[in-house]
Amino acid sequence: MSLQRCKRLTEGQKGTILARHSLGQSFEQISGDMRIPKSTITSFVCRSRKRDSIDNLPQTGRPRNSSVQDDRLLVRKALANTRVPLQQLRVESNSNLSKWTIQCRLKDCNIQKHKAAKLAHLTQKHAAAHFKWAKCWKLESLSRRHTLFMKR
Repeated sequence: MSLQRCKRLTEGQKGTILARHSLGQSFEQISGDMRIPKSTITSFVCRSRKRDSIDNLPQTGRPRNSSVQDDRLLVRKALANTRVPLQQLRVESNSNLSKWTIQCRLKDCNIQKHKAAKLAHLTQKHAAAHFKWAKCWKLESLSRRHTLFMKR
């Protein structure tokens, strides 16, 4: 079972719920008409009475280490210098963020900074042999196709 983040009520929905409740409609009627769970409507009405406000309280959580401007600067530097490692990117952007924070911020923008795998380079001899094989295979496959279609 996957956990889903709950949706918040919009200001319009909150006003509609309170207006209908003040007109004497039951929680079941409001729930059925608005297609919102009864428990959500009940808890919202009780909470709004208790606080005398329909505003949501601020949520807890650790504040971000980087600002929006820091994130934009990191993205701009990362796109300008694609082969720069994360530590050097940190120095160039003059930030005090950790390597992992920088990696997370870039990942949010679909930018991956990683080392490319080392591959063996083709020598001239191997490249020439591969070209010769591809040329022969092309001619051979063409002649096979030609004979197949001509026999029909």
